[in-house]
Amino acid sequence: MTYHHLSVLVHRQAEKYGDKTALKYRDYEKAQWIPISWNEFSQTVRQAANAMVELGVQEEENIGIFSQNKPECLFTDFAAFATSSPAQAQYIINDAQIRFLFVGEQFQYDAAFSVFGFCPSLVQLIIFDPAVVKDPRDMSSIYYDEFLAKGK
Repeated sequence: MTYHHLSVLVHRQAEKYGDKTALKYRDYEKAQWIPISWNEFSQTVRQAANAMVELGVQEEENIGIFSQNKPECLFTDFAAFATSSPAQAQYIINDAQIRFLFVGEQFQYDAAFSVFGFCPSLVQLIIFDPAVVKDPRDMSSIYYDEFLAKGK
């Protein structure tokens, strides 16, 4: 039996199922379920992988995801999860020597940014939610769409 990395399996599923729905997520502001096709899923996974290469993420390097459950977490291929408090996030970031932390909503961004200076390995926060308001002192964080643009 041949085993393949999960990202390869996503692309194989896209070849097989194309525009069929791979997953749906709830958009609470619009009060509706939004479908994501296998083709969209595959394309976004490939774009996110390219963006990580562009950022200089090395093979087997730890990254972290500090977010509620959402499609971007899947696209980013679940690496690590940080818990709710800033102190816990700081511990996880430092213990795993995370350079790039993907964060979800305002709460996670605020918690992660509050410990940024105490995490020597941390280079950048990548924010999933475009509604997050960045701290005026934050000169390094980018939004997920900016991250994906690096993979084009």
